Amino acid sequence: MGVAARGGLGLRKHMTLFSQPGSSPNRGGILRIGTVAPLDAPEPLTMRDPTSLLLVQLAGEYLAWPDPAFGLAPRLAAGWTTPDGISWTFFLRRGVSFQNGKTLDASDVVASFQRLLDPSYASPALASLGSLLAPEGVVAQDSHTVVFRLNSAFVDFPYLVSAFNANAVILPRDYRVGSFLSRPAGTGPFVLSSYVEGSGASFQANPSYWDSGFPYLDGVQVRFFPTLWQALEALARGEVDLVPHVEATYLGIISSNQDVLVRSWPSTSYVALAMRTDLPPFDDVHLRLAVASCIDREGAVRGILLGHGELANDHVFAPSFPLSRLALQAVPQRNLDLAAASRYLSMAGRPRGFAVELVTENDPRTVAFGELVAANCQKVGIDVRLNVQPRAAYLGNLPTTSSSVVPMWLSVQFGLTPMAAGGTPSQLILPSYLSSSLENASRWQNPEFGSVFGDYVEEVDPSLRAVAARDLASLQNSQVPVVIAFWPDELCAQGMALRGVPSGPAGLLDLRGVWLAA
Repeated sequence: MGVAARGGLGLRKHMTLFSQPGSSPNRGGILRIGTVAPLDAPEPLTMRDPTSLLLVQLAGEYLAWPDPAFGLAPRLAAGWTTPDGISWTFFLRRGVSFQNGKTLDASDVVASFQRLLDPSYASPALASLGSLLAPEGVVAQDSHTVVFRLNSAFVDFPYLVSAFNANAVILPRDYRVGSFLSRPAGTGPFVLSSYVEGSGASFQANPSYWDSGFPYLDGVQVRFFPTLWQALEALARGEVDLVPHVEATYLGIISSNQDVLVRSWPSTSYVALAMRTDLPPFDDVHLRLAVASCIDREGAVRGILLGHGELANDHVFAPSFPLSRLALQAVPQRNLDLAAASRYLSMAGRPRGFAVELVTENDPRTVAFGELVAANCQKVGIDVRLNVQPRAAYLGNLPTTSSSVVPMWLSVQFGLTPMAAGGTPSQLILPSYLSSSLENASRWQNPEFGSVFGDYVEEVDPSLRAVAARDLASLQNSQVPVVIAFWPDELCAQGMALRGVPSGPAGLLDLRGVWLAA
């Protein structure tokens, strides 16, 4: 997968795999990572922010791990099979131990997924798994074989038990939720040795790691900074080796630094401009189309992403997905068209426009996009008032069985929310665009879309899946419950001595093969 950035900052770009041609990995040393502090104390079941994911994935692992081409490689599972897309059998790798000394077996996997499926824990994974799988559908066939019996066929199911479903970390069957920072609980290449709130975390190499030869490093130190800007300044000074999850707006700090490499690869994360289709004014599709026609997508990619991204077209079939080609060809690209926006306003009986509040979180890129939306909507009489909330208040948690409180981003009339990447389009649709979806911020209910999606996730023939993908993309684009304007590239910045940082996808960092050059 190419990594040449499309921006014009004159940055040095680079891509490495586990080792470079003609070089042998060095062993030892401490990798220094700079990032912002997590929203809350990291907990595998409920984590949502990138820093929590980074920390947990240093110590914890999944049944499968993504590769750069959006495929899957076995990790704690040695393999899997299905006869019908409904019953999935996973064969666990033998000789794997948790960091507390317990040997991994099928009961741990069963318990891990039953926790994710328990609404009382409010795991984000429930939004993807809950409609497909009941707790009793996860069964240990023997000590190293687990069977998942789905409610209906879903050919992309392995993606939902991989790192693409970030909360699906395999933990011991007796794991206590909330104890991740105090008791070693993972199977991963690094063991958490200390965690100081607001300051950072330290990890040591796991001496009992199951994959012989890894990791190369002696340990990892993660330092928390108040802002990403300050983390990048520390990288420029040589105080850290790696800053993951960099937003393009910050790259000017390191654009002229010859000791820093910026790595870029396509992503399937996006910013969702969701409109409540069950409430005025956006229960009228013409008003949703009016907003969509006011979006300067090229301006957003050029001005906000600094060229590090691709245009999106109000559907989830990103260019990175192998099955997106027909959908991308068949659905005309929507662009900034203020004349069309005015026509849609007239068709809705609102020729002078209307006023609406747009609520979002205080993420710089998201706020910048919200400001761009408001500025262009104003040109046709749509008065968009931006309401920026603290991230923790805006995102909140999913409702639990003991609480019916709905997080702000799922309740507002008009919201702008960063959405996590997925390994397949179905993984993006499942939690957000079906009538049964737990994270359906737009409240869109379209029986035709649900029916086509059912065909799409049951079909194994790639050509037939591509046709269904085209139809799904067309429905999303024409009904536009959510504006998806761009696909931002995943960026990270690293020092010149760092080797072996793998290429994504989705910002996932498998650091067991990373090493430091002399």
